[in-house]
Amino acid sequence: MEKKVLIIEDEKEICLLLQKLLVSDSNAVECAFSLNEGIEKVSSLKPDVVLLDNNLPDGQGVDYINKFKNGANRKVIMISAMHNLREKAIEAGVDWFIEKPINIMTIRNLLK
Repeated sequence: MEKKVLIIEDEKEICLLLQKLLVSDSNAVECAFSLNEGIEKVSSLKPDVVLLDNNLPDGQGVDYINKFKNGANRKVIMISAMHNLREKAIEAGVDWFIEKPINIMTIRNLLK
């Protein structure tokens, strides 16, 4: 079943690589390179899943987890190199926390 996925990641190369890998699994995947762009795209795209980096140019992703869930039946997967952020992200309502470097198979399995 196709899922709509929004990747919010400021490193464009990582975002575009993830997009390419996840589209091959029959997902509709969009990229946003900042929190503000992510907020706009969540409103327009209504994704099933948001892959969210923490350190973004306009804020910390962990502070926006509830905004991205916003009562929708939407999964938020936080991706961060900061392993000590896991507990804060879980308390904020994240569905899954994945440490960088990213294992694409882990993400693919979560999207199934």
